[in-house]
Amino acid sequence: MPVMDEFKEEREQIKNGTFKDKLKYFWCYYKWHTFIGIAAIAFVILLVRDITFQKDNAFFAAMLNSLSQESESPLVSEFADYAQIDLDKYHVLIDGTMTIEENATDELSVASAQRMMVYTASGELDVVVGGEDIFPNYAYNDMFHDLREVLSEEQIAKYEPYFYYIDRAVMADVEAAQDNLEDTVIPELPDPTKPEEMKEPVPVGIFVTDCKKITDNYYFNGDYTVLGIMANSPSLDNALKFIDFLFE
Repeated sequence: MPVMDEFKEEREQIKNGTFKDKLKYFWCYYKWHTFIGIAAIAFVILLVRDITFQKDNAFFAAMLNSLSQESESPLVSEFADYAQIDLDKYHVLIDGTMTIEENATDELSVASAQRMMVYTASGELDVVVGGEDIFPNYAYNDMFHDLREVLSEEQIAKYEPYFYYIDRAVMADVEAAQDNLEDTVIPELPDPTKPEEMKEPVPVGIFVTDCKKITDNYYFNGDYTVLGIMANSPSLDNALKFIDFLFE
């Protein structure tokens, strides 16, 4: 029997067959078409969903080298309420998962350092909080705002007793040492609480060592914890609100 006649006879049998016969025929000849079609539809749905429901960041803080008991910081919802940020429309991110140890080559430290580089270069971070083991590294690499240029007069009067200072004259020496591959000795850093002993004191951080909202949620190594506002912060207003929130 010619192939076309066989095909017509088969189609006629399927047409007059039971539902089970039709389902078996469909599954035999069209299952891969079905799988591909479903996969394509699912991809389009997920893509549309991601585009439709993608939210911008209203605030992004990094808690470097910190320990936390919570998988998601309770400060997220508390700060969102304080700053009147609608979490249905915007993200409030507080990342406490990055651990960076100087000269370490372990996977976590290397990956964390790379993430910080990406966040910094892309201008995503608003605030960095860290202890004495990590904060000076970023402070002396010109990462943070001079607080006198971004805080209001009222905020300066309130927070000046908690200012963390760097000496810009020493910063030049640090940069020179980093540029000199043969020189591995970094200049000794001055006491960040004694601007009177510096040549060019600049306040780039605020001590938050005793802020209850920090100590209740995070543990940092060392004698002090400092907050700095990133020089390329995309949400400066909310960064300033975050400081007020911590000292509330």
